[in-house]
Amino acid sequence: MLGTGPDGTALRLTDVTDHDHGADFDLSSLDVIASAPAWLTTAERLILFTLIYSLRPKRYLEIGILYGGASLIVSRAMDTIGSGGRLILVDAKPQVSDEDWQASGVKLKTSNF
Repeated sequence: MLGTGPDGTALRLTDVTDHDHGADFDLSSLDVIASAPAWLTTAERLILFTLIYSLRPKRYLEIGILYGGASLIVSRAMDTIGSGGRLILVDAKPQVSDEDWQASGVKLKTSNF
């Protein structure tokens, strides 16, 4: 016993494997954190992935994508949760490498204006 709660009930450690915490998480989804061409620290990349994974947005707008690294991280997080969400990426002179997007397995549909 760890003590008692505010209502006097006993606090105990529980085995989290006995509980359903949602769908299994495929850790290979996190590969993008190391490989995305983004000017972000590893911690910033992990926070971005976690925010998208947790908040589950239906739409994501990014203005100024440069190499598209943050966009790849967001896209992978959205794919991991199966959100079917939409990324809207805006940049006057994007420098996104087709190889990076193809290697990530993300299907990219572009429109030029």
